[in-house]
Amino acid sequence: MGVAGTAFALLGGQSVAPLPSPPLPADARSITGQRISVDPNSGARFVVLDFFTSWCVPCGPEARQLERVQQRLAGKGVLVVGIDVREDAGKARDFARDNHLTYPIMTDDGRMEKQYRAWAYPLVIIIDQRAGTIQRLEGERDDLEARIGRVVDGRE
Repeated sequence: MGVAGTAFALLGGQSVAPLPSPPLPADARSITGQRISVDPNSGARFVVLDFFTSWCVPCGPEARQLERVQQRLAGKGVLVVGIDVREDAGKARDFARDNHLTYPIMTDDGRMEKQYRAWAYPLVIIIDQRAGTIQRLEGERDDLEARIGRVVDGRE
């Protein structure tokens, strides 16, 4: 089942507004100008959204964990997208450079922040586009690699 028209179930007992279809705006572009495609037909079954800001102390270590996730699980349909909330592209570029990130980073003017209720950082949202489920991981975590691996392997 594709994303279009899918009602997403939230795992973990938290409520969230219905997910947009697709999970990112159709015109989403990274800070380098590249189009970000989350089309499940092109291999992006699992979309991991990382909401962060450059001033958030735990956001850097978490982003580095997500870089390892992207490197290890890209072949299993995982796409990590960093979303720098309410900051300019320069700050987002500095954050990506300082943390050695290669996954796409985009800036958000607050629209995605509102859609996903991203009120505190770091916030990671794992979307399984085929199953139509979402997991919301709020706050500082040191288990992202294992947690996302379990989701991808169908164990969580």
